[in-house]
Amino acid sequence: MISLDVTSLFGYAAIIASTFVALPQTWRMHVNKHARDVSLFTMVLLMLAQILWMIYGRLIGNDVVAFASVPAMFIIAIEMVMYYKYKNNR
Repeated sequence: MISLDVTSLFGYAAIIASTFVALPQTWRMHVNKHARDVSLFTMVLLMLAQILWMIYGRLIGNDVVAFASVPAMFIIAIEMVMYYKYKNNR
């Protein structure tokens, strides 16, 4: 059973927020078909942060923390593919 204490609620809110942080930028690239306003460096940092959260979660034995990063990593990976697809579009 999931514990719904205040600490857990903050944790779940953080997981949801970090999962969808890249979604608006990804959507914008999809709609506009260009990546001129997008920072590859930011995407790389976001991916690194998610990988580190996954490693940290495994090290502390918390599967929720470890695997909460997977959807965010998927979104960021899609964003990176779109970046390379649209980076030369004007």
